[in-house]
Amino acid sequence: MVYVCGLPYSFPSHPGFIEYIQQTYNPSFKGFSRNIIKDCRVFITSNMGRSVNGHDYLTITTHWIDHNWDLQKRILIAYEYKRPIKIVFNAHNANSLIEFVKKIEKKLMNY
Repeated sequence: MVYVCGLPYSFPSHPGFIEYIQQTYNPSFKGFSRNIIKDCRVFITSNMGRSVNGHDYLTITTHWIDHNWDLQKRILIAYEYKRPIKIVFNAHNANSLIEFVKKIEKKLMNY
């Protein structure tokens, strides 16, 4: 929303936005740091969904704002999985993910 609507970077920390998110989605939400909404940051999102042919997929996408302040995004992984799926997230996975994101960020900013 910050990028698409041209909102100030402080918008996610605005008390009204925080209250809305707390009441609607997550009572423990505290807002976002301004440091996560700026040039040279890479964001990784995941999505699980079902295709029209009934196959279940997990996609991992990276989003970033390039040096011209244009929003970019690329699908990194599209993985078909069988239900049920169990994802275990621990400190080892977190460190591996952090290193992975740093490598992606470095490559994208040199693109």
